[in-house]
Amino acid sequence: MSSINISSQVRKVCGHTEVDSIHYKTAREREEEKRISARMVCTDCSRKMQGWLNDPGAEDMDFTLEPLKGTVKQVPWATELRNKQKQVLGRSLMTTMHAAEQGDLAALGLYRALLVFFGIRDSAFWIENAKSPLGFWHFKSDAERLLREDLDFDDYRKRAAGKSSGDTAYARLKRLDPSLLARIRQAVPSTSTTSNANSQ
Repeated sequence: MSSINISSQVRKVCGHTEVDSIHYKTAREREEEKRISARMVCTDCSRKMQGWLNDPGAEDMDFTLEPLKGTVKQVPWATELRNKQKQVLGRSLMTTMHAAEQGDLAALGLYRALLVFFGIRDSAFWIENAKSPLGFWHFKSDAERLLREDLDFDDYRKRAAGKSSGDTAYARLKRLDPSLLARIRQAVPSTSTTSNANSQ
């Protein structure tokens, strides 16, 4: 059976509808391809995420991080490495927080993904990350995961408008501290949001 290619409107996890090219041989494959596509953000939101990570603006977020865990030799080294990441991605955290306050679901996902990243207290993670840094696709993948249980788009935007409240970082935190991950999954920034990333 030859493959069929159609254009289909798919509502993405960011809440936007995008026309995707779906390749399939059977009706089951068609629905599976659409389901996979719906678990991702749209092209425009993907570009926005890249901008928030690569050129987030000048405003930084001053937040307190929990002490790392590890050997006597690992902890000081890993803490220094994590602080370097904080200097870079603290601005991304602030930028995504502001955008999420306005109801941007892609920003909410990336905001939560950054909280997950900084929520990891395993020194080995930060040492490994310095050698092989997590890139955009890791953060995007984690952001999409963190949005998949938040699919009531209209309700989220109403709450936001009212100011109510390899091994990715997500996978690592799920394994090491699932209770913190569960709290981060519910994190909704607002004007009353505290600046302690680990208190979300």
